[in-house]
Amino acid sequence: MENSERTVKGFHSLSAVAERLGLSRMTVYRYVIAKKLPAYKFGHHYRVKQEDLDAFVASHKI
Repeated sequence: MENSERTVKGFHSLSAVAERLGLSRMTVYRYVIAKKLPAYKFGHHYRVKQEDLDAFVASHKI
């Protein structure tokens, strides 16, 4: 994944995660709300750590 303003210091925006997984941003948001995908809230924005994204992908075989 490219380093862009959506990806900062090992954290990815939900839009960047959605793009990588081929899902909609809303689907990724629902995974976060359901606590199926760990995320951290910075202000009003959720961010996903690279390690958590890798673990999610491995466990869901996406």
